[in-house]
Amino acid sequence: MVEIAHIKTALPLVLCALVWTTPHWLFGQAQLDSPLPAFSHPGTPFQSPSKGVLINYAVFQAYQLAYTQNKDASQVRREEMLDAKLKIPLLNKAHLKLAVGFHYGFQSYAFDAISPSGESTLQWLDGHNLKIAEATIYVTQSLGPTRYITWRGGVSWRGDWEGFLHLNQRQFGYSILGIYCIKPREDFEYGFGLRFSDDPRNIQVLPFGMLNRTFNKHWGLETTLPVKIMARYNFSEASLLLFGPEYTSSRNFLTQGTRPAKALQFRRSAIEISATYQYRFSKWTWLECRAAYAINFNTSLEDPLADTRINLSPGSRLLGSVAFFVSPPKSLIKTSPPPASAGN
Repeated sequence: MVEIAHIKTALPLVLCALVWTTPHWLFGQAQLDSPLPAFSHPGTPFQSPSKGVLINYAVFQAYQLAYTQNKDASQVRREEMLDAKLKIPLLNKAHLKLAVGFHYGFQSYAFDAISPSGESTLQWLDGHNLKIAEATIYVTQSLGPTRYITWRGGVSWRGDWEGFLHLNQRQFGYSILGIYCIKPREDFEYGFGLRFSDDPRNIQVLPFGMLNRTFNKHWGLETTLPVKIMARYNFSEASLLLFGPEYTSSRNFLTQGTRPAKALQFRRSAIEISATYQYRFSKWTWLECRAAYAINFNTSLEDPLADTRINLSPGSRLLGSVAFFVSPPKSLIKTSPPPASAGN
């Protein structure tokens, strides 16, 4: 039997080869013969816009949260998330881009009924928001017309603290990501990267791949392998649709106010089949509407003090979200050096 790890390793290479050799007659002639700029930069024509300022609200339908060990279930009336993100450019040179980003968000649960098995922890969740506070720095270095490197490093706090912000070491984590990208044409780019992360529960080193392809003015592909594969259809320059599967995950470290030593870990992950519509209603501003069907992958409560793990099953459920975001026009991104000054 072929091991799953081997499949994940081969998947980026196989998909890259398939997309590279996709015949134009399948999607129509791309007609994207513009010359490469002096310095390579991320993205392909008609790609979904970057987000400089984002406010996003998401809500799940009512569902049951069951303990898989004994099938004891609690009834979740509503699960909501609210996120705000800000990304500030600090340097916009043709060969070097530098930006800093901030993210603050919270997630809340409202229960209609809590089972005896989850009385302690779920009652705590019923009255407290799970929060995230994060700061990130982004660096993109061009290596010429067909190569670039992107680095990202960030620190975060994920927990159940009271008030706006409380910097607790038991809820602190950091991550570093680097990716080497090759862009042989303006309509095609791919890359290979590595992500290192360290939080109160574990240390992870994960390889990943990236592949973006624009076939023509309507169709494209945006992927981060093996976690996201999105097809794209552009209705016009001001509206587009993204659809496909995506692996999502989050974790929070619960101190429950007075919990000593190591925090309780609440982990959620799912495979989401989603469709996202984005519409630009002014030069800088966009509206995003998203609908998804979430298939539970791994939901659990882990107690490092007692060395126990409780598996939970929220089942498959629907979610919807609405977001407003600001994206600068792509014409502002510098890809060529300034013209040389005239001689004396």
